[in-house]
Amino acid sequence: MSYVTQGTVQIERRTKAEAEIFISPTPDYAVKHNRKDYIVFVCAESSEVQSRLFEKTKGFPIQGEHLIEMLIEAAFQRTKVEIQTNADCTKIDALKIPAIP
Repeated sequence: MSYVTQGTVQIERRTKAEAEIFISPTPDYAVKHNRKDYIVFVCAESSEVQSRLFEKTKGFPIQGEHLIEMLIEAAFQRTKVEIQTNADCTKIDALKIPAIP
């Protein structure tokens, strides 16, 4: 099972091959509650609505120099990215650049 969200990204690079991304979700993938902003991740493989929420301030670790370079370019261009994660939303499995709504 995997989850997807869409938005623009910011990168905090630690090393050449390790970084953390922060997602600014599109309105379709954002929720606000008690003055806190959340990112909505929707299950990619289910016809039933299954989702996970994370505070917008949560960073997601990424590894791999090529992946980091692609995300840096998307961040500079403010390109919308679709991010697909594993079931725990702890590892990025795939990207679509640009995201298609």
